[in-house]
Amino acid sequence: QDHIPAHPNPAPTVEQPKGQGAKAKITAIQVLLDRIGVSPGVIDGHKGGNVDKAVAAFEEMTGQQFDPLNEEGINASLEQTGGPAFTSYTISSEDAAYPYVASIPEDYAHKAQLERMAFTSVTELLAERFHMDENYLKEINPGVDFNTPGVTIQVVNTGQNAGGAVTKIIADKGRKQVRGYNAEGKLIVAYPATIGSTDTPSPSG
Repeated sequence: QDHIPAHPNPAPTVEQPKGQGAKAKITAIQVLLDRIGVSPGVIDGHKGGNVDKAVAAFEEMTGQQFDPLNEEGINASLEQTGGPAFTSYTISSEDAAYPYVASIPEDYAHKAQLERMAFTSVTELLAERFHMDENYLKEINPGVDFNTPGVTIQVVNTGQNAGGAVTKIIADKGRKQVRGYNAEGKLIVAYPATIGSTDTPSPSG
């Protein structure tokens, strides 16, 4: 196994929008990063370490500087990669009729006895589908009954999946990311990851 040293400065803190409307602007940044293939983690309209990591990966991947305060540039990039950050979605009868489970047990032995690790609610299913925080999905759709087919809701517009053939995957402890590289050694996808801790150690190798 190649020894990969911890990155000395994995993700400088990025200045992000503040004040009125900041949540929607941060969401737009998260959506854009998600589309490009440098995941900011769950899309929730909050700035944080996962956004910092995604911005650093974006700059490594593209060779371009990412300015989170350049709203005009972000909106232009959104248009080029699939349109506005938010879109509408109509809840289908399949969504409502999915075989949900009442709850998922905490104990792994009990989880292993489940027929499947199913979703527990329509909001959980939709949040997963659109890469969103479940509470954020509810927040931007106040008063909505998600169990009713035909109801139109607002979701984030994640666009197409990132493309390219991954030939090498690295779990990077320093950056706290799982990273995929192509045959030329170019970074093409990066996802935030919790790679062990003193409480829940993960073995190397």
